[in-house]
Amino acid sequence: MMNMAFYPSVSMKPIFLILSICVFTSTEATRLQECLNNHCEVSGKKIPAACEPRNTRKNVATLAKIIVSPKNATCGTPVVQFCSLRNRISCLKCSKNSHSPSHIIDGHKWTWWQSKPWPGLPGKTFEVNITINLPKKFQLIDDIIIDFHDGLPQKMIVDKSSDGGKTWQPIQYYADNCSNHNMYHTDFANPSTDVNLSTKPICSQDFSTNFIWEDKSTMKVYIAPRIRLLRRKGLNDSSLCEEISNKNSELSKFLLITNLRIRLQQPPMVRADSSNDGLHQRSEQYGIRNIYIPARCFCNGHASQCGYSSKSAWCICRHFTEGRDCEKCKVLYWMKPWEPGSYSSTSEIGVVNQCTSFQELGIERFTKNNEPVSFMSAEESVKKLNCNCNRHSKRCEEVRDFGILCVDCRHNTIGRNCHTCKNGYFRNIRKNLDHPEVCAACKCDYIGSNSQWCQPGGQCLCRPNFVGRRCDKCRAGWTIKNRVCARILPECLTEEVSCEDIDYPRLTPNGRYQCIQLDHGWCSCLEKQNCTEPSLFKKNKKLTGNFGLSRFKTTTTPLLYISITIFFIAFFFSPNDVYF
Repeated sequence: MMNMAFYPSVSMKPIFLILSICVFTSTEATRLQECLNNHCEVSGKKIPAACEPRNTRKNVATLAKIIVSPKNATCGTPVVQFCSLRNRISCLKCSKNSHSPSHIIDGHKWTWWQSKPWPGLPGKTFEVNITINLPKKFQLIDDIIIDFHDGLPQKMIVDKSSDGGKTWQPIQYYADNCSNHNMYHTDFANPSTDVNLSTKPICSQDFSTNFIWEDKSTMKVYIAPRIRLLRRKGLNDSSLCEEISNKNSELSKFLLITNLRIRLQQPPMVRADSSNDGLHQRSEQYGIRNIYIPARCFCNGHASQCGYSSKSAWCICRHFTEGRDCEKCKVLYWMKPWEPGSYSSTSEIGVVNQCTSFQELGIERFTKNNEPVSFMSAEESVKKLNCNCNRHSKRCEEVRDFGILCVDCRHNTIGRNCHTCKNGYFRNIRKNLDHPEVCAACKCDYIGSNSQWCQPGGQCLCRPNFVGRRCDKCRAGWTIKNRVCARILPECLTEEVSCEDIDYPRLTPNGRYQCIQLDHGWCSCLEKQNCTEPSLFKKNKKLTGNFGLSRFKTTTTPLLYISITIFFIAFFFSPNDVYF
């Protein structure tokens, strides 16, 4: 926990947080959220409408993954001591994980990320990059705020990406003198500011100077002032909404974001007065307490809700679209090229651009306001297609880039022309391709096969030592035991001890089956086999048969003889009876 006596400026943090929240309720942010409907169909009617989610998550940075480069730039390994910029006698230690990058988005007031101490000389660059990777596309709706710990960096650049980090665009430069970036300071409050800067990189001198009497800790990445700047072009609310929802407009491209990168180039420096000749004192490290990215889940006009998990987000797509950002049409809904939904000043529902299948395209062509405009129905128009489905389907669709495809194949068939068998079935070569029984079930044995699928000829994929088309028996010299094939031990492979098949005695190889050896060392016949040589025994072996079926003879064993002998001895020589 931070010692309040050493950091007298900390008490101002709650005031900053309250003021920051107030800033994000601006009318510009509200307008950005309400250009499109938040319902994807007109209330009470099944009429689709272009739609976008409302901003249900105030800070999308909490969904991000933070990457610091170079990797060893975070303090703590090894443990180091650092001192406050304004109070050099106030020093603390940084140990491992005490100031990790995750503190940038944890929302706590008293935690922060901190770099290692600066090893260089004053006036030299000390570059550290902080990359915030968001899980999907979002649309910025207000200023990004970065809350620094112990002073603002003297020089910094903020970039953004809208394609997952493949390309980057600088959006704002920071310096105590913009000439250090070969740029001029941009003042949005100045009426003479060029309106073309609304979507261009700018430089700001408002945040990079630290005075000893000030407690500045926040930097802004300007978004809302850029929107207000566009009004000088004469854009009203309707025109502004059209610009925002037009995928090709510079404003729409500027507001989209998937990644944010903060390039720290010179650590903070505090001044005793406003002159360049005053007392200067430089910090030895960077520190970031929190970052706030107000943005809306972006769904290309095809969703009114988004799903969220701890580090992920996705659109709940409508209009037969799919993808994390509803950026493509569903399978078989390709009759029209995918297009985003957009705002229209002349239509309540906007420009929907719903993805369409062939059947629905036919309905669109032959109906208007849900009433027929032709005697030929959409279903009849589909029948006119040359459907070659091998009599396994009566319906097909013409799909852009794929041609005519059969739909709803029956008789366990699949494919463009219902010409192949689905999983779990194989082609019966004895039947014609258009026969209802052309696909036969694999019926793979659930014990002996690896799956219920089979190869084109019907052969199942057998587990080790199982054989047969269905993998329902063991190879020669093996037998099923505990759901696997076990080897028949040689001790029981003898002509003297053998078994015979109960159901088909004449079909057994050489008229006999060999016995197997059980765990306790005795030989035994398998299920549905009967012992045919009950009087033959070998040392330490006992021949047992399938005695569960009464219509077959049973086997008399030495144990039975011993039991009878003991019974008669006990009967005739009982101590309770006396014979004279």
